[in-house]
Amino acid sequence: MNAMRILVAVDDYDVSRRVARYVAQVVAGRTDVCVRLLSVLPPIPASLVEHGGARDPQREEQLEALMHAERDAFQQRFRDDAEMVFADIKGILRDGGVGDEIIETETFADRSHIVGEISQVVSDLLKVAETDGFGTIVIGRTRLSRWPDLFRHHVADDLVHRARVVSVWVVG
Repeated sequence: MNAMRILVAVDDYDVSRRVARYVAQVVAGRTDVCVRLLSVLPPIPASLVEHGGARDPQREEQLEALMHAERDAFQQRFRDDAEMVFADIKGILRDGGVGDEIIETETFADRSHIVGEISQVVSDLLKVAETDGFGTIVIGRTRLSRWPDLFRHHVADDLVHRARVVSVWVVG
């Protein structure tokens, strides 16, 4: 793992903007780092994974093709949304003194699960970090009042708990 390779989890728009400003403060003017903005796509809904089936093989094939097209459209909508957020976040980084040459973007959708569990999102982040040699993961945390925060589980909490070989920066 290389601490000079920084993986920035991008999801909630306002939180991601705060994270981008923080990262810009840390790496402004540097050329020896890599900053990758990563958006983990949501899991595919169960309704787009299985259908009731059909007795007629030809109808079954049609249903399967339709479901596949709907699945692709579902993921493309989120990829398009991620691209718009990436453009804005890259602008914040640039304004903060981070050069385009060190910024990368990625949407991650290598999913075999359906249910959008926090633990799976964390697994996805750790998988990308490990596979691509990132030594640091930066993630934002939603600002909540103190009491509701006690009862809400955050991806950041699980990430800090499970990270073994990477540093995790949690930006509030």
